[in-house]
Order: sequence, then C-alpha cells, then structure tokens
Amino acid sequence: MPKWGVLIVGLIALIVIITFLALRLRPANKITFPPCPDFTTQRLIIASKEITVALADSPAKRMHGLSSCPAIPENSGMYFILGKAHNTAFWMKDMLAPLDIVWVKDNVVTWVVPAAPIPSPGQSDDTLTKYTSPSPVDAVLELPAGQAQTHGIKIGTTIKPI
Repeated sequence: MPKWGVLIVGLIALIVIITFLALRLRPANKITFPPCPDFTTQRLIIASKEITVALADSPAKRMHGLSSCPAIPENSGMYFILGKAHNTAFWMKDMLAPLDIVWVKDNVVTWVVPAAPIPSPGQSDDTLTKYTSPSPVDAVLELPAGQAQTHGIKIGTTIKPI
C-alpha cells in the first residue's frame, strides 16, 4: 500500500476514535429527577384527619411537584404554597399515579378535582389537560386519587397546618 494510503487509513481511524470518545464522554442531556419527596415534612389536619405532606415551597419544588414519583403513600400528599392568592393551573406532566387536586384559599378548600388521570404514554405536553383554579388560590394540595373523598374533603373544608 502506498504511503498516502496508510496515511488516509490512519487519519480515518483517528477521526473514528475521537468521535467515539467525544460521544461517550459528553455529559448526558437527560434530566434526572430526585426520588419522591419526603412526605413527612408537614402535618395537616383536614376534616378531623391528619395527613402528612411534602412542601412545595420554592419555585423549583413547585415546578417538579410529584412528577416521576411512582407512588404516593395513603394519607400523604404534596402541599403547594403559592404565596399571594392568584389563579393558577396544574397539569399531570410526567405523573405516574392519578391525583386529587385540592384548591385552597386562606386554609379553606375552594374546589376539588377528583382523580386527575396520568398522561398517556408518549402524550405531548401541548395536549395535556390543564387544571385551572376556578378562583384565586394561595395553596394547592395534591393527594392520591380518591383520598379527598375518603377524607371527606370538599368545598368549605378547613385545612390546618400543625
């Protein structure tokens, strides 16, 4: 083989090796989610029942919510503290379990969305249902589907942090 042929083969091999290493060593673009939150951060008394909840009290926690959490224990949930009352919307992006969504203002339930279903596999974000508060709220409680009814949570129920 002529010298220029060996040079070309060597150059091609070098390009293949560099490309392989670059692809192998680059940081993954995959977003990783933390495990399920600590459901014992806060205790709430609702309709004479005690529920333990994880607090979503920062923008990052509110954005992530319960996404990718495979199971929410019974009598547990996530309490979203929103600050000043305003209309807001939630969706079920990356949820693995159906939820009851409880809208709250001044520690009183204003509306309940029972059993919001999980998205279909491969469902695009733009087709996800948006659950919008019917009036301004300052907090939202997410519970495993059916727990609002089990605990007697309905419009007018008081929520008391303890």
